Amino acid sequence: MIQVQASSGELMIGLGMFLRRRCRRLRHFNGGEVTVWLRSVDRALLEHAWQDAPFIGPANVVFVYLLARDAVDPDIVTGGQVPE
Repeated sequence: MIQVQASSGELMIGLGMFLRRRCRRLRHFNGGEVTVWLRSVDRALLEHAWQDAPFIGPANVVFVYLLARDAVDPDIVTGGQVPE
């Protein structure tokens, strides 16, 4: 059995790269924006005491990847809109 270890930062970079490849039709999308956004939301939740511990950790980043893998449509052509 092979075990791969990666830090949260490395996994976030991988998540951003995955989303950039998956959303190739979005011209102005940068995978790094995902990392910045997730980290800023996590920080804000901590600062306002809405969570006790940081969400960004290796297990949770993998979980977000698994959700994104099934939920993000590769044919998406616009960003910033949430479906109803």
